[in-house]
Amino acid sequence: MRARWLTLAATLLAGCGTPPTAGDTVWVSVSRVFKPADLEQSWNRQLAARAHAAGLSRSDLEAGRLLQVECGLGPDYQWSSYAILPRSWTAPLNKVLEMRVDQPSTDERLGLNPVTGMVDSFRFPGKLRQFEFIPDWKAKGLSSNLRAIPLQPAQEGRYVSMHSDYLIACQQRQR
Repeated sequence: MRARWLTLAATLLAGCGTPPTAGDTVWVSVSRVFKPADLEQSWNRQLAARAHAAGLSRSDLEAGRLLQVECGLGPDYQWSSYAILPRSWTAPLNKVLEMRVDQPSTDERLGLNPVTGMVDSFRFPGKLRQFEFIPDWKAKGLSSNLRAIPLQPAQEGRYVSMHSDYLIACQQRQR
């Protein structure tokens, strides 16, 4: 029985990438920009304390230097972390950043890691639509009302499929 569970677990994990570990540099997409009011919420008190311990002031929070970021490890599996932008940098939602993993995230606690670079947003947005809707699909004789949107050649290998979107992959396969 135990061997069967181990085989099942190995099969499930084979479809997912390995979560980033300490020392890795990964590409991540900005999923949230924290403001001071966000950290005043009771559920964010622990994050507020960690941000303060990392040296972030209220003015840093007002400038949008504390982020939540994510990247894809495989189908239906994303990895998240908190990130700190260098001073004078800004990063809107869906912006792709390069981040050094000093504190790996776990299921119990997200790491708090430094952003080390920006990625070209025009070529590499954080999330892209994977399908487009075709309203007149029957009239066109198609078998479905959705059509896949292919990635550009430079984007191939840099995204994973996540819930009908392409999400930037944590570990980049270079072309």
